[in-house]
Amino acid sequence: MAGLIVLGDITKFRAGPADLELTTEIAMLLMYGVGAYVVVGSEAIAIAIGVGAAVLLQYKGELHWWERSGSTRNMNGESSSSR
Repeated sequence: MAGLIVLGDITKFRAGPADLELTTEIAMLLMYGVGAYVVVGSEAIAIAIGVGAAVLLQYKGELHWWERSGSTRNMNGESSSSR
């Protein structure tokens, strides 16, 4: 699985400017692992991991904006002064 992902990335790299975001590749590996875990582990845990990954992917843009903002405000809009 990892080999196929790397092969796809090499093909994209040769085609033009490289996109260095690894979100898709990491999500594919995570879902592959969750699928393997369903066979040997708890279905509920696998579903929780899958839902958590889906939520994070859904809010990827907002999370990137929040990270880039460099704000010292927490999620409630309150200033967090740790000094």
